Order: sequence, then structure tokens, then C-alpha cells
Amino acid sequence: MARDEVPLFSTIKMSQHQLLFQEVLALAQVRGHLPEHLTLIGIQPANLEVGVDLSPTVAQTLPQLIARAEEIVQEWR
Repeated sequence: MARDEVPLFSTIKMSQHQLLFQEVLALAQVRGHLPEHLTLIGIQPANLEVGVDLSPTVAQTLPQLIARAEEIVQEWR
């Protein structure tokens, strides 16, 4: 997702102590500090089980995600 496509607010919270990524972006925008370049990239997990290691799906996809992140940064320059 590019800068204008990233939602800046979401109402679903698991706890009042949870600070959502969208809220961080909204606060940055309100304070005039939203970065000029902002792209959200990620990997859809196969499951959300608690663990200490990357799932096989994430581990297999991570090199592609890193390569895409590097491409995006190069486009910004």
C-alpha cells in the first residue's frame, strides 16, 4: 500500500493499551510529521499461533519481501 492508501484509523482494539499502527500514522499526520514516502508491505500469515520462530510460510516469503522493500527504497531516491 502506498502512502495515500494506508488507512490512518481503525476502530478494532484488543485492549485500551493497544496502540494501532494506523493511530501512529494519524498522530504523525496531525503533528505534521507523516513521511513524504510511506509504503506498507507485509506477509499474510498462514496462521496466528503464538511461537518464537517464523512460520514456514513467512520464512519462505521473507526474501521476496526484503527485495521488494529494497526496490521501493530505490524508487524513492
